[in-house]
Amino acid sequence: MSVETAGTGIRRVRVANLTPEVTEEKIMAALSQYGEVKRIIVEMWPQVYRYPASNGIILVDIGLHKHIPSHMNIVGNRVLISIRSQRRASF
Repeated sequence: MSVETAGTGIRRVRVANLTPEVTEEKIMAALSQYGEVKRIIVEMWPQVYRYPASNGIILVDIGLHKHIPSHMNIVGNRVLISIRSQRRASF
């Protein structure tokens, strides 16, 4: 049996596949069980496009306390969570 730490300090987590209707409060509530959420940023398409638009990725700065899964449900949306040094989920 091995023991692994989730890492210290603040990590940037990418959350994909959320619908635009999901509020920051719901995202914060879902992720707070894994650490302290510091900031939520909506990632935007590059400025070469005429109007600013979300690309569907939410960036979350979080001080992790425990391992965060690569997939989870947030308000009925099955989302993909990616973070550097993340273990792959086995199904």
